[in-house]
Amino acid sequence: MLKFYIRWMELLGVKKSQMKVHLHLYSDMNIEKQKKFWSDTLSIPLSQFRKPYIKNTCSSSITYKNGFGQGTCSVLVEGARLSEKILMGVKYVQENSLI
Repeated sequence: MLKFYIRWMELLGVKKSQMKVHLHLYSDMNIEKQKKFWSDTLSIPLSQFRKPYIKNTCSSSITYKNGFGQGTCSVLVEGARLSEKILMGVKYVQENSLI
């Protein structure tokens, strides 16, 4: 889903260099390993990562079957004009969806 979002932003004229990444991780995770995983997966350099949020609980305490093995990742892009374009795109999809 994040790769789709990144591609959509690029189609709207946003360069990857304008994107920021924010991670939510657990205290028992290898933070650097997770940052590298997301950097490699999204092809976004670590220099564009914000300081991760580290939750004080352990990932092993998660009751979901598959857990959150890599933490949670958000890709952020700022700008009012861009927000307007995104909302128009979402509205178009909603109005023209066959679902």
